[in-house]
This record gives sequence, structure tokens and C-alpha cells, in this order.
Amino acid sequence: MISYITGSRFIPIRILRYLPRKRKFQLLINLILMFLSGFAELILLNTAVPFLGAITNPDTLSDFKVARIISKILGITLDRNAVYPLVILFAISLILSCFLRIISTWYQVKTTALIGSDLSSKTFSNSMSQPYEYYLYNNSSSLIASNILFVNNTLGVCKNYFLLIYTLILIFLISIGLFSISPILSIYSLIFFIVIYLSLGKGFKKIIRAESSKRVLLEKSIIKSLQENFGAIRNVILDSNQKFYIDLFKKRDWSRRAIDKKITLISDIPKFVIETLALLFIALASTILMRNVENNSSVIVTIGAFTLGMQKLLIEFQKVYITINGIRYGSSDAKHIFKILEMKVENRIYDNFTPMKLKNSIRFDSIYFSYNKKNYIISDLNLEILKGQRIGIIGKTGSGKTTISDLLMGLLKPSKGKIYVDNKDIHNENYPNRLNKWRSSISHVPQNIFLTEASIAENIAFGIEKKLISFKRLKECAKKAQIHEFIESTKDGYLTDVGERGIRLSGGQLQRIAIARALYKKSEILVFDEATSALDNDTEIELMRAINDLSDELTIISIAHRQTTLKNYDRIIKVEEGSIIEVDKDRLFL
Repeated sequence: MISYITGSRFIPIRILRYLPRKRKFQLLINLILMFLSGFAELILLNTAVPFLGAITNPDTLSDFKVARIISKILGITLDRNAVYPLVILFAISLILSCFLRIISTWYQVKTTALIGSDLSSKTFSNSMSQPYEYYLYNNSSSLIASNILFVNNTLGVCKNYFLLIYTLILIFLISIGLFSISPILSIYSLIFFIVIYLSLGKGFKKIIRAESSKRVLLEKSIIKSLQENFGAIRNVILDSNQKFYIDLFKKRDWSRRAIDKKITLISDIPKFVIETLALLFIALASTILMRNVENNSSVIVTIGAFTLGMQKLLIEFQKVYITINGIRYGSSDAKHIFKILEMKVENRIYDNFTPMKLKNSIRFDSIYFSYNKKNYIISDLNLEILKGQRIGIIGKTGSGKTTISDLLMGLLKPSKGKIYVDNKDIHNENYPNRLNKWRSSISHVPQNIFLTEASIAENIAFGIEKKLISFKRLKECAKKAQIHEFIESTKDGYLTDVGERGIRLSGGQLQRIAIARALYKKSEILVFDEATSALDNDTEIELMRAINDLSDELTIISIAHRQTTLKNYDRIIKVEEGSIIEVDKDRLFL
């Protein structure tokens, strides 16, 4: 048990490094309140002896050392008249103990909630501040599980540690109170509880940790299943596969709840057995004392006070057992969260910086790139894009077109070689802000558009507070993206809700909103990745005409499926197996 409150496994100590100074101060206040609450329990136990003596046989009050000490403090005589002040003292001790326990618990809950917010924010911040490659190898269901379920479960571990510390303080102080009542009974009781609970803890240790690891995997799979099922709901309905997915969900959900059931039984069942054994122990001790002591009234008082203390001690030992099981059960979640908290943050987030202006050119200098550090997808790529050029990129699926655009946008870092903007290396570690400035100067229109469940206006002005949106600029961008007329035809216009992931819009409407979003950003560089693939021919022609009419100061890079999209572009580049070939535009469009 000691190893759980010292050393590297003590999770709150590891969490301390991620907490602000104010939270550490609140933890200190928590500790002080825990001790005060424990001392109140000690006082309560000591006032129980004269209280019980006063109501059973006031004439024997002077036989109790505690009663004699209290009489000196209060300045009263230990006779029948002492009954009322002693009863009042016991009542005050009882109320004080209750009050301090409520205050201590309230402050623990408040501090734990604040720590949960700190921990959740830090985990989310670290998850969001990773390189783009991190998201290529970690699916969204795993990230969601980490930032919601695993954070909450880790917070549960912290709560259990706080409760464990508090409970150990109470056990220590209650034991002192019991020792002052009956040293021999106290020693036997402590030995009894410690042996029983240590044996149980050791016996179930491996089971709980194994179930903890299973639960983590099940929670990930449940979230993944929900995302996939709701994401593919059209296909599910068309294929009438609801029963298959419902049965699959039931199976996983029940497996998850079966683990909880097993842990609950392991934690709760011993309590009833130990309560029975403890009462038998008290009954046996009472019988022996009653037979060997002439003054039965003093024995009754001693047993009564001791029973009160034993009852409290049993509750606290049961809490220790449950909290240690809870710590073991949540250990897998905590390990997962600490991996995220301890990750190196490579993408530094800055709130205030100006976009990097392109003055001359973007240059790829002997670029190599590999996802697995073995096979290069891009090999010895040399390319220069001048400011204001319209560059079209074509090639077969998997040839490396999108990888080139990700490298250009600074989402991926070259395995070898450098990318220069106006002869400045965008990945120069001595200028970490440069990469963020470069990214902010680019607008990207992907093939698969993501819209939030909000209004059309909020989706075009993505990432901007609603009250700060310029509707004049919004309409200008929508007109250029050939989506303004459709928006105006809807019931609420630009305030129309698009539904989850834009489910209420067609594919073409989604892409035109994404193009309007790119234009709203006022970027000097536009990157289109198959952005017009969902548009009909007439709409595409109108949209490309609008794009071609944009300022000559804009630099546009387009990955296109239909080569006709690139007809008015300055240069067309073909990508083959990670290398580029300059295409003769005149021949291509003969």
C-alpha cells in the first residue's frame, strides 16, 4: 500500500508539474482541511467516553482519564451535575466533526474539478499541437477517447488518491483515539483489519489491472464503432444493416459493463464479510471483559466508545481498499494520458502574428519524403513556383500529388532537403514562428470538406467569432465561389444551419462553401486539392472563371482530376512515382 502514496506510481505528484501555482496552493489547503477533519474525529471519540459514562452511571465518571482531563479544561466537577455539559460537549464535537468533513469534502470536490479542467485542457492542447503526421497514425476515435474518457478516468484516479490520503489520516487519528480507550483492543483491531485488507488487495491486484487494460481497448472500440456507424448511416439504412451494428454495439457495451460489474463486486463484497467478523470480534471482546471486570458499567462505556471508533475505522479501511482498487483500475488510463502530457509539442501555437508574405518564389530544393522512414514517396524533388503563378498538378492516384501540397503548406516536414520561401527555410528551428506565419498565408480547399454543425456564415468565416464576421465580405466571397444565390434562396440565408458535417448540403454546395472559406481568409496562396471534383461542368466553368479573375498577386496551386480545369493555368506538372515532369500545356489541350 505504501508504494501507492510514494514514488513514481503516485499519479498526483506527476500531475503537479502540469498544474498552475494556484492549484498547488489549493492542494495544500486540502491537506490542512483533511488533518482538521481528522482531529475532529479524534476529539469526537475522546468526548464519547465521558458522554457514555454520564448517561450510564454518572458516579463512575472519575474512573475515566479523559473525563478527568475534560473536567479540568471546563472547570466542572465530575458528579451527576456534569451530565449536561458533557452531553453538550459531545454534541458540539459531533457537529464540528460533521461540519469539517462536509467542508473538507466540498473543497476536495472543487479542487478535483479544477484539476480536471487543467488536465483536460493540457491534454487537448498537447493533442492539438502535434505535427500533421501524428494525426495520420492516430485515428479520431482514439483521440476522442483520450480527451474525454481517459482524462475523466485519470481524474477518477486522482480523486481516489485524495480520498486515500484523507482516509489514511483519519485511520491514524481514529487509531490514536481508540488506543486511548483500550490499547490492547486497538492493537488487535488494527492487526485484524490490515491483514484482511492486504490479503484481499494482493489477491485481486492482477485481476483488476488486467481488466483495466481490457476496458481501455473496449472504450476505444465503442467510440470507433459509433463514429463509423453514424458516419456511414446512409449505407447502413440502404443495406438494412442496423441489426448487425446494434448487435455488435450490444456485445462491446456489455463486455465493458461486465468489467465494471466484476470490479464493483471485488470492491463491495468483502465489506459485508469484514463487518460480520468485526462485530463478532467486538462481541467476543465484550464477553471476556464483562466476565473479568467487576465494574460492568465502565466496561459498557468502554465497549460503547470502542464500537463507535471501530465502526468509523471499518468504514475508513473499506475506503482504502476501494480507492486502491480504483487506482489500479484507472492505471491504464493514467498511463495513456501521461504519454500525451509528456509528448513534445512541436507545433507552437501563437495567437497574434502576421501572415508571411510571398515576395518572389517558393522553392523545393532536393526534397525527399517518406512516411515510414524507408520508402521515399517523393524523391529528389526540385521545383520553383513564382509569385502570382497558377500551377496545375496532375498524376495517378498514389503518385504523391497530395504529399507535395502538404509539404508546400508546411503540414509535412521533408525527410531530406529544404523548402524555401523567398530564400528562407520554413522549417528552420531557429525561427519557430516562421512556419506558423507561412501556414497562415495559405488557404486550402480539400476534396473532402469538413463543416461544423453551425450556420453557413460561421462555416465560411471558419474559426472566427460570430459577432466578428463581416457579412459584406462574406457575400463577396460567396459570389466568387458561385454559392451566393443558393444561400439567399434558403429560409435563413447565411444563418442557415448546415447540419452535422454539412449533411443538409450537396457535395457541390459543400465544395463551393469551402472555396468561399478560402477566399474569406484573404490568403495570398490558394491550394486546391481536387476542389472542383464534385461540381457539374457548368458550375465548374463558372467557378474557374471566377478564380481566374482573381488578383494576379494570388499564387494558386491546383491538384486536379479533370485536366480541363487547368486549361488557363500558367504551368502544368505531372507527378510520377514521386518525381515531377513539366507538361507541355499546348500539346495537352490540343
